[in-house]
Amino acid sequence: MLMEVIEIQIILGVLFTSTISGFLGMGGGMILMAIFGMLLPIKAAMILHGVTQFSSNGFRSFINYKHIQWKFIPLYLLGAISVFAVFKQIEFVPNLAVVYIGLGLFPFFSFIPVIAKHFDITKGSQSFICGLAVTAAQLIAGASGAVLDIFFVNSDLDRYKVIATKSMTQTFGHGIKLYYYFSLISVSDDLNSLNFYIYPAVILTAFLGTYIGKQILNKLSENGFKKMSKGFILTIAVGLLISGFRTM
Repeated sequence: MLMEVIEIQIILGVLFTSTISGFLGMGGGMILMAIFGMLLPIKAAMILHGVTQFSSNGFRSFINYKHIQWKFIPLYLLGAISVFAVFKQIEFVPNLAVVYIGLGLFPFFSFIPVIAKHFDITKGSQSFICGLAVTAAQLIAGASGAVLDIFFVNSDLDRYKVIATKSMTQTFGHGIKLYYYFSLISVSDDLNSLNFYIYPAVILTAFLGTYIGKQILNKLSENGFKKMSKGFILTIAVGLLISGFRTM
């Protein structure tokens, strides 16, 4: 009965957060990782989060396909694979406090002008740097949307191009995260607490939330999109930092 309650919480969390990501392009992944971190062992949380976010971002990429800026993807992938190779050598696995503090700390970087002004994914080879930074954040904290946003906040891309391109990079990133944590787990120790049906359930729920989020996105103005994104993310980040320090 306890596990059924946890699985209901997981599905509701996926619906809520995939809807948020569907219209803001950020925030949903960090909230969902925080929820999974509370409910599951870290490696199992990373894997279930990876399955959900890979599905959610993949579907969001599909329904916004025509807006994806493909020219930034190859260098992004090169950076992502480079980080994966380093982490695979050390087999790093964070604890819950590190996950929460990372999730809470990363968003502030994108709102510090002296940092953000130096980054723009549309300039030069910065998509490679983006791949490095975002993948490191994913493997450390599980979610990296706030780090990814640093490379988009000063770009001249419209909201559809931002949502679509970020979704594509996140699809690749969560695929790498899945492969990394699957290579580190013991199936009997880390994944046997969940019924198998939870995996197709979260994938379908992520699709539903993403679709709902896209309908909300269509109703937002460009200015409303940017204002809502900043305020929401910073509020969640403060809460996660407090939780992280309390968990230490």
